[in-house]
Amino acid sequence: MNLEFLKGRYGNQLFVLLIIALISSMIFSLLTYFYINYADGVTLQEMEKLEGISITSHYVSIVLTQLGTFLLPPLVFISLLKGDANKYLKLKKPKLRFLIIIIPLFISCFYIIHGLTYVNQLVPFSQEFIDNDNSSQELIEYMLQNRGALSVILNLAVFALFPAICEEFIFRGVIQKLVIKATKNTHLGVFLTAAFFAFVHSRYLTILPIFFMGIVLGYLFIYSKSIWTNIILHFINNAVGVILYIYFSDYATTAQLDYLPILLSIILFIGVFWRITKRKVDINSV
Repeated sequence: MNLEFLKGRYGNQLFVLLIIALISSMIFSLLTYFYINYADGVTLQEMEKLEGISITSHYVSIVLTQLGTFLLPPLVFISLLKGDANKYLKLKKPKLRFLIIIIPLFISCFYIIHGLTYVNQLVPFSQEFIDNDNSSQELIEYMLQNRGALSVILNLAVFALFPAICEEFIFRGVIQKLVIKATKNTHLGVFLTAAFFAFVHSRYLTILPIFFMGIVLGYLFIYSKSIWTNIILHFINNAVGVILYIYFSDYATTAQLDYLPILLSIILFIGVFWRITKRKVDINSV
C-alpha cells in the first residue's frame, strides 16, 4: 500500500491516519486481552470490570495501548507516505534556548494547571463521567502505591516516559501538522489538536488542564521545530505528577487553591510564551 497519491490532500491523510490508529488499537487490544486471559485467567466480562487483573497485567495493558494506539500508527502512516520519519517528526536535536526555557515554562504551567483543575471541578459533569474518572484514578493510585526504587522507576517509565514519546509522536508530530495544513491556520490547528488530545484522554474532571497543556505543547513544537522539546516537557509534567502521587498524595488531597502563585505563574507564562512565539512561522514548515 502506498499513500503517495494523497500528498497535498491533508484532510484525507488525517482520515487515513485515524483509520490506521483504529485498526492498530483494535489489534493491540486483542493482544492485551489474550495476554491477560493467559496470565490471569480473566474473562472478557471480568476484564471490563477490572476484576482479577494482576498489577503486572495492568502495566502490560498500558504499554501495549501506548504502542498500538499512539506510537505505531504515525510510524506506519509516514512509511506509507514514503516519507522520512526523521524529517517528518522533526527528530533533530533541539536548540539550546528551547532546552533552557523548558523548566520555567513547566513551572509556570504547573500552577496554572492547578488553577484550571480547580475550575474544572466546578463544571457539573454527569455522575457517570465522575464515576468513570474516579475509577481510573483509583486504578492509578493502586499502581503508584509502592514506593520502592524499582517501582518508582517503572511507574516513571510507564506513566511519564512512554506517554511522552508515544503521544507526542502522533498528536504533535503528525495530527497537528495535518490539521494545520488542512485548515491553513496555525492557531486553529493547535487548538483543534489540543481539544482532540484532551478528548482522547477521557479524563473529564481534568479536561481543561489537559487541553491547556495540549496548546502549550502544540506551540512549543511549532517554534522549537524539534519533537524532543515536547517529549522533555511532556515527560517532566507527567513525572512530577507521578512523584506527587507517590510521595505527597496526602498533601495533594488537602491543598487549597493559592491565588498568588497562580498569578505569578501567569505572568511568568506570558513572558516565556512571548519569548517562544515572537517570530513568525511559515505554515509550510510546521
